[in-house]
Amino acid sequence: MKQKDLLQVTQEQLSRTLSFFPRAETKASIILGINTGLLALVASKFEALWCFEYWMLVIFIPLILNSLSIFFLYKSSSPQLDGGDHSLVYFRGISTLKEKDYIQKFSKQSTNDHINDMLAQIWRNSEILKVKYDYLRYSYILLLVSIVPVCITLILFSYE
Repeated sequence: MKQKDLLQVTQEQLSRTLSFFPRAETKASIILGINTGLLALVASKFEALWCFEYWMLVIFIPLILNSLSIFFLYKSSSPQLDGGDHSLVYFRGISTLKEKDYIQKFSKQSTNDHINDMLAQIWRNSEILKVKYDYLRYSYILLLVSIVPVCITLILFSYE
């Protein structure tokens, strides 16, 4: 493949890889909203705990599951900023340089160096996305598992 073609393919691949980040954030926002609503619904039943009986401990199951789901959302959303220290593509690598130095280094790099820098960014962002989507999956699973305990809790406490 010619270097110019490789450069274009690499740029497209980097754009494609970066396009997965907003998708993950959208999914996380939806899950957070559902978890928050379920937590509020279950927490509203705490007023019934003033006449505590041991069967009422069931309320803690959905609270724990939804809280863990939110924890994994946090893990998914927290920035992963390591790597790319000398990159002329990654914003943190760029920010370590003075404006003049960045312009000079970027202008003087070879096409091959630029391609390699972008390929390194594709690889690192793919690593970050894997972790982000793994945490999202854990959060989805915990949310799904919490639905039945939420329903049971609401049914049990509706008779109190």
